[in-house]
Amino acid sequence: MSQAPPTNGKSKKHLLVIVLVVFVLVLTCLSPFGWILFQIHKGVKQSIVLADSGFRKATNTINPEDLRAWALKMAQEKASGNQTPESMPGYIRNLYSKPPDIEVEGSGVTLMWGGGFFHWGFYIGSTNEMMPFISENTEYPYNFEWVPGIYYTREAKWNLQ
Repeated sequence: MSQAPPTNGKSKKHLLVIVLVVFVLVLTCLSPFGWILFQIHKGVKQSIVLADSGFRKATNTINPEDLRAWALKMAQEKASGNQTPESMPGYIRNLYSKPPDIEVEGSGVTLMWGGGFFHWGFYIGSTNEMMPFISENTEYPYNFEWVPGIYYTREAKWNLQ
């Protein structure tokens, strides 16, 4: 007769205790990490909403041709860096809580805000400078057109919030 050897109830309990201890240790170790990731995600989401609301505010309150005229003048003067030029219009300087960094790129200007985990900005060029909606830059996957030659971009693969 082929019978299975009798099992010891003690070894099953021992195995169950080990599994529960490992489960509790894993849960304890991952919980703070999970909470930190959630907080980072929450902070980035808030930053996206703030950045997008600034873009909407700009499109509703700023004349894009005035902005373009100022930016193209900056491009001609090759004014770059994180120093805010005195000539920066107040509507750009005060669009967010801090003024933007300025980077001259070819014949256009990029205004960038943010830090840490999230950045956003405007590219301002001539009316014939076109940027595709889906960017080739994986860090800034979308270019949202304001008017031809002026685009808003940010580090997030989400639609406007």
